[in-house]
Amino acid sequence: MPSFRVNVAVDLKGAVFNSSATKAEAARTVIAINDAIATEGVNQVVDKLHRVLRNPTGYYVSRIAVDRRQIYRGVWDQKVPYGGWLEGVTARNSASSFKGYHVFADVRQALRSDARKIAEPLVADFIQRMNG
Repeated sequence: MPSFRVNVAVDLKGAVFNSSATKAEAARTVIAINDAIATEGVNQVVDKLHRVLRNPTGYYVSRIAVDRRQIYRGVWDQKVPYGGWLEGVTARNSASSFKGYHVFADVRQALRSDARKIAEPLVADFIQRMNG
């Protein structure tokens, strides 16, 4: 099952975070950032799958979604049975000439460098709300 987590860690220290209201708002902002990054991850996985799949039926792409847990977010294929084979992470891949597309791995790597750019507008909104 191809998947990856998207987590942003924020250290809530300093005068701004002395009240429970600002701590709660910061926690909501962190979840919103994780959600935005995961949504971008889904978009990138779907886009890349459209480019690499040779005989797409549309089913696999339709199963790519944000995995929402309490705090963290992730991108997954909702346990499609052949998802691991398409990604290239099963024993079947090592025994065949098809080594997988590695879409999830590539997108995960790309999101590491894009995360800051995705988070900046949400952080700016948080700062504006705290100053307002």
